[in-house]
Amino acid sequence: MLSVRFLLQRTENAHLLTVCITDLKSLIQTTESTFRPILYSQSLGCLIAQTYVSSHPVAALILDSPPPS
Repeated sequence: MLSVRFLLQRTENAHLLTVCITDLKSLIQTTESTFRPILYSQSLGCLIAQTYVSSHPVAALILDSPPPS
C-alpha cells in the first residue's frame, strides 16, 4: 500500500518538474532567436531537458551525467 507521504512527495515532484519546464520555455522564448536552441543539461536537469524536448524542437540536446533510471 502506498503511503500518503509518498503520494504527496510524488505530486510535489511532478509540480516542480512542470514549473521548471515552464521556466525553461519562457527563458528560451525571451531570446527571440529564429534558431532552434541547443540545450546542455547536467545531472537532474537532464530530466527537465528531456521532458522539454519531447514537445519542443531543438537543434541539439547534450545530456551530461544524467541520473540513472
